[in-house]
Amino acid sequence: MASSTIFKNFTVPVEKKSLLLIGKDIISDKYKTEVEEIRNLIAQGKRQKPTTKEKLLAFTPSAVFSEKGKCLFLKCTVALCI
Repeated sequence: MASSTIFKNFTVPVEKKSLLLIGKDIISDKYKTEVEEIRNLIAQGKRQKPTTKEKLLAFTPSAVFSEKGKCLFLKCTVALCI
């Protein structure tokens, strides 16, 4: 099954998770509160604090990494993205 690395603060790997489960998390309300906070700030024309978006988890659909999301730490690529 195709997997991806979940990152915190865009640089710290939190876990390896299947792309199917990542998709289900995105579709569900799991991240709704955090995303709505950012959307509201944008709608009000307020600048986000640099850390606002960094609080959200990020993922790399193209590969799995052991540490930072750099080629040096690449464990495997995801064939779906090739």
